[in-house]
Amino acid sequence: MADNGFADFVSDQSQQLLRLAVVLSRGHQDAEDLCQDALLRAYKNWSRVSVAKSPPAYMRRILVNEHLRRASRRVPEPVVAPERPAEEPGYLEVDGHAASVGLLTGLPAKQQAALALRYLEDRSYPEIAAVLRCRESTARTLVRRGLRAIQDRSAPEDSETERDQAGRSAR
Repeated sequence: MADNGFADFVSDQSQQLLRLAVVLSRGHQDAEDLCQDALLRAYKNWSRVSVAKSPPAYMRRILVNEHLRRASRRVPEPVVAPERPAEEPGYLEVDGHAASVGLLTGLPAKQQAALALRYLEDRSYPEIAAVLRCRESTARTLVRRGLRAIQDRSAPEDSETERDQAGRSAR
């Protein structure tokens, strides 16, 4: 099978796809596996992907669908920061998103995908809806609920001294 531009496409898009996969996955190894599986699926269907209105958007959809397929088959685990050699150039571009990986841990897969597309990929709600194959209002809801869940987790619990002070001032 001739590649008909597939190699050039992979060269142009691989870093973006890897960044998205790192945020969606449980570590760098899983992200690489996710990217490889998505690219394999795209290669098998390259005749359709290459003539799509936006091949990168089509590829994001394939990547997110693969993530959702995997998420439906596994039990959630905490994210472990990937160990990696600092000299590898691909990791340097992904490092800025390491905090995002931790924030998305424990969220449902569709919320993870919606937040990653919105804030990592800077995609609009119509674009998110197209990738997730849902209505725009559903994409907005997924982002809003994901943000709320992150805020709820990161809100500091009331300390005893704060509760004591509040109780004294109420008397």
